[in-house]
Amino acid sequence: MPAAVHVQIRERFASGREAALVRLALRPLEDLARHRGAPLFVLSPRDCVFICDGIEPADIAAASSLPEPDVLLPAMTIRPLIRCYDLGEADDRLALIALARAHAEGSADEAGSTEPSRRPMDARALADLHGRLKSMRIADFVHRQTALIATGGGRFLPLFQEVFVSIADLQSRLAPQIDVFGRPALFRYLTEILDVHVLKALADEQLVSEHPLSLNLNVRTILSPAFQTMVATRDRTRPLYVEVQVSDLLANPAGFQKAAHVVREARCQFCIDGLTPLMLAFLDIGTIAADFFKIAWHEAELAVQPPQRREAFAARIAAIAPERVIFTRIETIDALQIAVELGVKRLQGHIVDRLAAAVPASER
Repeated sequence: MPAAVHVQIRERFASGREAALVRLALRPLEDLARHRGAPLFVLSPRDCVFICDGIEPADIAAASSLPEPDVLLPAMTIRPLIRCYDLGEADDRLALIALARAHAEGSADEAGSTEPSRRPMDARALADLHGRLKSMRIADFVHRQTALIATGGGRFLPLFQEVFVSIADLQSRLAPQIDVFGRPALFRYLTEILDVHVLKALADEQLVSEHPLSLNLNVRTILSPAFQTMVATRDRTRPLYVEVQVSDLLANPAGFQKAAHVVREARCQFCIDGLTPLMLAFLDIGTIAADFFKIAWHEAELAVQPPQRREAFAARIAAIAPERVIFTRIETIDALQIAVELGVKRLQGHIVDRLAAAVPASER
């Protein structure tokens, strides 16, 4: 099993020289990747990840440190932060996935910066939230985002409408002094509680849509009686999509396999959410039992890559089959165009929201 190496340039420079100096520091890394045949993914102007066999961390550290003295950096050496991940270890794979998702969501630079006035959620705060939710309509906290399918000639048709609880709305209205993300184990319990409320709202017809719905659920929720109750009451003439986070899959492979079977028995479409281009380099997608794979668009990983890296990514998409891929976080026309060039016609994101609003009512 190969290893992954994350290289982060931490030094800060005068704003006028920042981009050029960081680029100068990363250039030897690109040469190393090319000569050793190691896939290199640029997560941000300051972060890149190697997927490699046979490259020692010391080699990477040496390649990414500018010699001293340097014409541009007199009396200064760039010493990047090097983190290694053993892709044969489940914990390391989960950590790398968390890193990739943080960058894809634009939150990596904000990691660890919590509101000083908020205290981490504890068991008592979770129980209080649970009690208050029982007397409220979960539909009031639900946001919706439509996924479209490109049908050619600049035309788009709705694929599904994803419904999800806005944690930000929930926190601001019910727990403004609580950091609900502060303790991951308790946050997972919170998401499972919310799952149950969403399933009940669906069964009670509080979540109605002219399009097929898509629910993002935890594996444990799918294996719970609440999911079976929803299945027993839902209108099977209308398609339903069920999404599971890739981190949930890796954390609980056996549970995931059972959940995939349950979803198929319920005649729902099964999606894996939370993938990024980086993850496709070390996850064996072919072994994952799913109907669709949602891959988050990431500008640094896709739009600015040299042609050979774009070709490598296109080959991974082709191996999955473009008709099983849904690109998410499509925010620009350029991103939309590149997705279509790769053969991916199922799309989701802010610009897709605007396209969805333009779909004639007769075609919705």
